[in-house]
Order: sequence, then structure tokens, then C-alpha cells
Amino acid sequence: MRIWFNKTFSSITAVFNNLRQARVGQGVTIVSTHTNPAASVFLAADEAWHEPPGLVGPLIWIGV
Repeated sequence: MRIWFNKTFSSITAVFNNLRQARVGQGVTIVSTHTNPAASVFLAADEAWHEPPGLVGPLIWIGV
């Protein structure tokens, strides 16, 4: 399972660890994006991507 957190949720790295522990046998991949390329949340994520500045509006993405 892949779970994506954007910059709005960048300060909840403890949740990342809880998700990994709860689904040990099934695997969880934490994907994180942020507008700051040096955001500390990138250290806790399995995949990290830089968001372009100036994004507006909702973005809906569901991936399994």
C-alpha cells in the first residue's frame, strides 16, 4: 500500500512509523511531497518528491 502525504501533513512523521508497524506483513510505502526541497519530512518518507511552488486547488490521487 502506498500512502501519500503532501506538505500539509509534513509534521506527522510519528504517524509514518505507526503505519509501518500496523501493517508489517503487508508493507506500507510512505510517499511525501513538499514545496521545500530541504523539508525534514523527506528523511522519514520512503519516497520524497518536490512540489512545484504555487499549486492551488484540490488534488485527488489514489494508488494501490
